[in-house]
Amino acid sequence: MPGRWPAQQRWPRYAIQAPSHQILAMWTHLVALDDRGMDPASARYMIRINGHLGATLLSAFPAMAWERQGPQTVLTGVLDQPGLYGVLAEIEALGLDLLEVRQLTPGARSPERGDTCSP
Repeated sequence: MPGRWPAQQRWPRYAIQAPSHQILAMWTHLVALDDRGMDPASARYMIRINGHLGATLLSAFPAMAWERQGPQTVLTGVLDQPGLYGVLAEIEALGLDLLEVRQLTPGARSPERGDTCSP
């Protein structure tokens, strides 16, 4: 009969099905009411670096605003935890002298040199 495959070759080669495999999975984590007390996913950070960073070094931190305060460069920006760790890893990889990392409260100004932290 036209349009039918011979018995020994019912399916074209590309249509042969692989044996099915089961992938074991767990139910997703259901959010409990007390999960609302966790820290927000992102926060505003201030990172103080010793020295003046030039345009090339500043281009390594595109998500951060910068300003010079005396002999230091201050980076500020909103980062989530992986973003913060990425910025800190970049500072280390570039061999920069990290002086301070501070999480800023909403609406707070960038700290000036010599400002103290209250406990």
